[in-house]
Amino acid sequence: MKVLLARLRLPLFSVRHHETYQVAATLPFLPPSTIIGALTQAAARGGLCAGHCLAEVRGWVAKARDAAAPTVKFPAMLRRARGVLEEGKLPTSAGEIGAYFDALVREYAYATERTILVVPNGEQHLGRLEKALWLLERVGDTESYASVAAVEELDARTCGAGDVNVAVRLRVASGGAYLVVKAGDEDGALTDFAVPLTAGGKGYYAPAKIAVKGGALCAGDIAFPAGHDW
Repeated sequence: MKVLLARLRLPLFSVRHHETYQVAATLPFLPPSTIIGALTQAAARGGLCAGHCLAEVRGWVAKARDAAAPTVKFPAMLRRARGVLEEGKLPTSAGEIGAYFDALVREYAYATERTILVVPNGEQHLGRLEKALWLLERVGDTESYASVAAVEELDARTCGAGDVNVAVRLRVASGGAYLVVKAGDEDGALTDFAVPLTAGGKGYYAPAKIAVKGGALCAGDIAFPAGHDW
């Protein structure tokens, strides 16, 4: 089975926890729904899809999962010109300028590099997915710029016991160390995920491994469950 690995340098990203609003707490990983959204935007810009790009990209992808990486979360204050962004107009005088801006606290996560595993829904989609991965420019909120360092097409191989280092559905996890996080899956449905991270002090998260039922497949330094329902 052929898979794609994309190495991204963000280095900052923010993916809002679904239970927060203005004071947005970020998830410490990139959920499948965020990766699918980024691929959809890239495919649309690159002319790789026609019509309903989101539905097309979901049809190309069987799995899109973030791999464990050392991550640190921290708050930041954003000041935005909401009057310009949301109302589409500029202030007419110096006295109006202040009303066009507001400030909000948002969490960001720092990681030097992240690896995204994409399992295609058939090898016929590999070419378009590889092009879309090279075109990624944001993964997360508006400030979550991404630089693509590499995209590799690899043959996944059997690698023995089921210890994996990508996010999986919680029901698949049978041991190891992980965080339990609710996030969107590849179809956008809220799902409980086991994320291979352990929480340390001061917002630091260390990579870990999850034991899963059944065997594991490996591609490069990424291990993921065999089978389809993970």
